[in-house]
Amino acid sequence: AQHLESEPAIVADWVRVFCIHSSNWGGSVASLVPKPGGMVRGAVVTLTSEQLEMLDQYERGYTKTRLQATIEVTGHSPTSEQVIAYVANDPSWTG
Repeated sequence: AQHLESEPAIVADWVRVFCIHSSNWGGSVASLVPKPGGMVRGAVVTLTSEQLEMLDQYERGYTKTRLQATIEVTGHSPTSEQVIAYVANDPSWTG
């Protein structure tokens, strides 16, 4: 198994929602939706072009969206970087 590098990150003015029902395992899956003043804590994972292409095939029903994130690397000052998130095309509950 290949190890993925990740760093803690924050995306401002968005929130996480569980909005799509997964028939694969009977639960919901998450997306992000814009919300002024909101905040999402998560992780930024570094992917190769090949890995990103594989993820593109898997994330059907989502749009690859560029967002600004604050990256929090231990021992360093936070940095602001453009990242990619997969945002649900229809973030209304489908369960």
